[in-house]
Amino acid sequence: ERQRGWDARCQRLMGDAHEVAGRHEAAVTAWRAALAAQDELLPSLGPRDERLTEVFVDRGRVHFALGQPDEGLKAFDRALEVGSDRADTYVDVLAFLTPRGYLEQVVAVYHQALARPGQEVSEYFKVYASFWVLDLLQRRGLPPDGLAVGYLEALDGTRWYHELARFVL
Repeated sequence: ERQRGWDARCQRLMGDAHEVAGRHEAAVTAWRAALAAQDELLPSLGPRDERLTEVFVDRGRVHFALGQPDEGLKAFDRALEVGSDRADTYVDVLAFLTPRGYLEQVVAVYHQALARPGQEVSEYFKVYASFWVLDLLQRRGLPPDGLAVGYLEALDGTRWYHELARFVL
């Protein structure tokens, strides 16, 4: 099982490397191999297996790379469903979708992360995710997200990212 997980991850990364090097056909072949390896791995993973979330996050990335964003978004939704108590899930999904401008999905995932307790999703991440959301909205000429502004305004500390939040506001 663990070997299949590594095979799937390596295939995705090889696809990414091929794409960067300009070898699109080799990238597509590797990404398809990653999906096939994930298909073999998924039935062996239990609902509480941490690798399940990682597989769905990788699966989302692969679908996006193959030009299948709807399937990618479904995989990210599944990752968030099975890994809602893991900060890395929110980090991975938001870090992927934010630079690609998926505003609606970014805001929805951000709101989910904001609702998680601090021991699951850190204050530090919530602050940075607030910045990402506010920036995306500003770039689109839309009003700021009330939850993001409210979260940043409620911070009352001396950590450096508290100071940065006050500056951003």
